[in-house]
Amino acid sequence: PVRLGRAFLPIGLVLCTMAPLGAFVLILLDPKLPHDNVMNELFPVSFFSITPLILIGWQYNFRRVLIYCAVLLCFELGVMVLLLHWGASYAWGIIDLTIPRTTVFVATGYLVTQLVKSQRQQREALAQANAQLRQSALMQEQLAISRERNYLARELHDTLAHHMSGMVLQ
Repeated sequence: PVRLGRAFLPIGLVLCTMAPLGAFVLILLDPKLPHDNVMNELFPVSFFSITPLILIGWQYNFRRVLIYCAVLLCFELGVMVLLLHWGASYAWGIIDLTIPRTTVFVATGYLVTQLVKSQRQQREALAQANAQLRQSALMQEQLAISRERNYLARELHDTLAHHMSGMVLQ
């Protein structure tokens, strides 16, 4: 994080996304895997991409979440087209996995961004309340000092001045 600065998080998110996508492609290209079992293998791998999605929703905004979901969708549809071109009959099953997963990802991203937005607004409201409280405490302190000075001035005037004038008269 020190060397990369602001680029650290995007680079980390890309790397976190590449692992599930690589596994996705490896499962699809595995010749030993029976074709009817491909979707069972892809389902858990496909949802590993939710971790970067949550981090994107937490750190950025909903537009970036939509871009992330669109990139994943385009990648998987591209893989599907490539598999169809190679004659893989199971390629149409990717749509059965991709569309619901994309819907879940968009909904999850929306919820995360709304929760983070709400938390940030609460934090700002708390900071404003703390600033008002500090201002109020400072005014209370200044008012207490002013009252104490007035009290001391009255005491000096009433007691000390009367005693002095009484001594002068005597």
